[in-house]
Amino acid sequence: SFWSYWRCWLPVSVISLLLVLYFVDPFIGDWDGMDYTLLSLVGYPSSMALGRNLFIFGNHALYVIAKSLFNLPPDKAYLLFKYAVVAQAPFAVGACWALTHRLTRSIFTATLAALLVTFSPVFVLYGGQVMTDVPSFLLLLIALLLHLHGMQARKLWLVFAGAALMGLGVNLRETI
Repeated sequence: SFWSYWRCWLPVSVISLLLVLYFVDPFIGDWDGMDYTLLSLVGYPSSMALGRNLFIFGNHALYVIAKSLFNLPPDKAYLLFKYAVVAQAPFAVGACWALTHRLTRSIFTATLAALLVTFSPVFVLYGGQVMTDVPSFLLLLIALLLHLHGMQARKLWLVFAGAALMGLGVNLRETI
């Protein structure tokens, strides 16, 4: 099982978190991050592509919760959104390891795949910004894991759940 191989995937996940934290953008990032932040505050879809609804409305829900519990001011909301993406980075690396291991049954190949993601400049840099790249990668991996498990276990509902999750991911980032 996935958990019995924790010595293989956990160190790589921790390395990815440390890299993302080390290279985290001290500012809001590029204009996409500004657009996502402003639209997430009011809960309005972006005019880019398909509106990134899942990302924006997920961030909006995070903001509403943080505002009610901790009185988070709007000018600090980008930090909440940024560190929500940072927190997803090690999970994406773990999910990458899990999917690769499930497909290849090779610890070496799974660890290599997780390391390739961990040291990918795009993953590291966008993992520390208010961007959809890391969340969409994580959602895609989870969808593929569900879909694959459903096919291998011959459970149609899991195949459909994986496909539905992948379809939902289009509202996170259309390239999914």
